[in-house]
Amino acid sequence: MPIQKGVGFCVAAEKMAMDAQAIVEDVKQKLMKTNTKYKEAIERHHRVKVFKEEDKVMVFICKERFSMGSHSKLQHEKYGSYIILKKISDDVYIIDYLIV
Repeated sequence: MPIQKGVGFCVAAEKMAMDAQAIVEDVKQKLMKTNTKYKEAIERHHRVKVFKEEDKVMVFICKERFSMGSHSKLQHEKYGSYIILKKISDDVYIIDYLIV
């Protein structure tokens, strides 16, 4: 951002504005460097989980997905080993599960 010079121009104010801009740029660079370092540390432990069709997967379905009155806290139907019917993407699958 260039500093506009005009009437009442002050050298001290210009120097202070330049210093502030330099500090902002320095902070941005340090944040980018730190975020990159944190991202690399997290991705070092990240494991991609990609499933194929016909694989069995463990699924947890929260109670909000069940119709009202069809789920009680004693039901264990929301956990289970289900078969993947179709893979839409690496994150989206259609499973063989019927919610009653």
